[in-house]
Amino acid sequence: MSDSDTIRVPKARLREVKAEIDGLQAERTALVAERDQLKQDLAALRTEHDNLRAHLKGSIREIAKLKEQAAEPTEAAAAPDEPEDDTVPAEETPEEDATEPEA
Repeated sequence: MSDSDTIRVPKARLREVKAEIDGLQAERTALVAERDQLKQDLAALRTEHDNLRAHLKGSIREIAKLKEQAAEPTEAAAAPDEPEDDTVPAEETPEEDATEPEA
């Protein structure tokens, strides 16, 4: 190295530059640690998301199945083979028996 390539720098300035470099390295290390933690958090959230999605799909299928089962008796009741009649046939009503003349 020749004298023309050499520059003189005060030791105080070298210490400042070294402190700045050390500070940047510490900041980088902290950022790398934070990034790694965020990657782990994201992986955990993705797993939780997938589990919730699977659970919800199963729940939706179960609800659809229950709705189908609930609709089947309603459809049968809406169109029965024989109409439901709660009235008593005329020959069995007690009022008619009381009004008939006795012979």
